Amino acid sequence: MFLHGVSPGRNSCSCCGVSGYRWGGGVTGIGVPMSWVASRRMRWHDGSVTKGMDEIAVLVRSALAREDLSAFMELLDPAVTWGAPGARNPSCKNRNQVLAWYQRGQDAGVRGSVYNVEVLGDRLLVSMSVRGTDGAKERGGVALRFQVLTIRNGKVVDIVGFDDKSEALSYVS
Repeated sequence: MFLHGVSPGRNSCSCCGVSGYRWGGGVTGIGVPMSWVASRRMRWHDGSVTKGMDEIAVLVRSALAREDLSAFMELLDPAVTWGAPGARNPSCKNRNQVLAWYQRGQDAGVRGSVYNVEVLGDRLLVSMSVRGTDGAKERGGVALRFQVLTIRNGKVVDIVGFDDKSEALSYVS
């Protein structure tokens, strides 16, 4: 199975022409080593194949790293929620509200760098460093943040934010 129809000797998809992919030891267009992708036997371009958690983790990491709200939007369920742990009334109750929150942060100069995405059952733990927030300024310019994303039917249905990784891991278990 191939990512986007890429096969040995090609660097673009045979069906859509997307380029930037390399076979064997190279790097895909989203910055993931093709050897990593091939080892998981993924095929993203075939609509009949449901995305696995490893695939979703790669797509989430790519969208967040590129600060690409359009790509992130495609990963969000229309009824996604986002809030504090245990919130009965989360601050964001749908995809548009989540995207607006991200957009406001970008407009205010907040920047995040994803440094790890872990698959934990039906959830992803996204670890990032954040710049441009009051919390980051209080910590010398960078704050570590952790988000737990719950995945259902290939889409993010819930996002919960944490300041501490151990709290995020406790939430998952």
